[in-house]
Amino acid sequence: MRSNKALFRNGIGLDMILAFLLLVLPTLAFIILLITEYWSIMRIDNNLKLIANMVSQKAQQLQNAQNWQEEYTSILNTASTYCPKGSNLVTKNLGNNNKGEVTILVTYRFDGKFFDKTLSAKIDTLSYHDQNLTATLACE
Repeated sequence: MRSNKALFRNGIGLDMILAFLLLVLPTLAFIILLITEYWSIMRIDNNLKLIANMVSQKAQQLQNAQNWQEEYTSILNTASTYCPKGSNLVTKNLGNNNKGEVTILVTYRFDGKFFDKTLSAKIDTLSYHDQNLTATLACE
C-alpha cells in the first residue's frame, strides 16, 4: 500500500488533465456566458421599468389624452436614451382603455441564447384628470 506522499509525488496524470480540459473548462465557459447574459438582461429590464415609470408619471398628469404625443416628445426623447444600444423608443399603439387609468407597456426584443426573447415592463396607474390612456412603447 502506497502512502499519500508517494501519490502526491507522482503528480497529475494524463487522465486528470483530460478531465479538466473536457469537463471543467467547458462548464466554466458555459457558466460565464450564462452569467453575462443574465447580467445584460437584468440591466435591460431595469431600464425598461425606468422608461415605463418616467412615461407613466408624465401621462398621469395629462388633461387631454389626444395630445399625448405632442406634449410629451421631450419625455419620450429622454426615455429613449435608456433603451439598449442601437435601439430607439417607438410608440407602437395609443389607445383608450375606458377605465380612468393610464397603462404604459414598454417592450424590447432581446437576441440572447439562453433566456426569453421578449422583455417587457408594464405600469398601471390612475389618471389625475380622469383620462383614459393605453400606450405601448417599444425599444427597436
